Amino acid sequence: GVPSVHSPQGHQSPSSTAVGEGVTDDPAPHRRSALVVGRTVRVPWEEREADRMSIKSTAKTTNLEVVVTGELSLDEMEAAIVEVASAHGLSLSHVTTLGRKRYPGNRHWHLKQDPKATGCLDITYWPSGPLMWISIRNYEPDWVHEAGPQLQRAFEEHLGGQSSAAPPGYPSPTVSSVRE
Repeated sequence: GVPSVHSPQGHQSPSSTAVGEGVTDDPAPHRRSALVVGRTVRVPWEEREADRMSIKSTAKTTNLEVVVTGELSLDEMEAAIVEVASAHGLSLSHVTTLGRKRYPGNRHWHLKQDPKATGCLDITYWPSGPLMWISIRNYEPDWVHEAGPQLQRAFEEHLGGQSSAAPPGYPSPTVSSVRE
């Protein structure tokens, strides 16, 4: 399934926000300095931080959030993903989108260790969130469970973000090759 997105206040993606005495359909009315570039809306990081959402894991999938600013275009992020994945012995096997209604303008990648082997690591980037996460389904082979936290740390270092803590049951992320 599609992971849940939660705002810092714990509400699921609000459709309206109170402003003064009225209510508006604009979920972030204070975002007046947004710059529209093509189809991407660029909002200064300081304004986004107050409305920052996060990804939660589900019973069947562990979602590792990668701290991002949303400043990279989808193509720039794809280039970064290919570079980091290659350095860890993984290759891009599939590119698609995930939940266009919930995450409009996102891109979703599948990474594999070997094109013929079982197992797939999923990565989703949603610049409007801004959110990026690595999904590890419970039934995936061991290499996926090992590579996820390693890639989380590697992406954050590559993208200049702050490293997130590993979820319960996963070791702290370390940067090393998944093919050792």
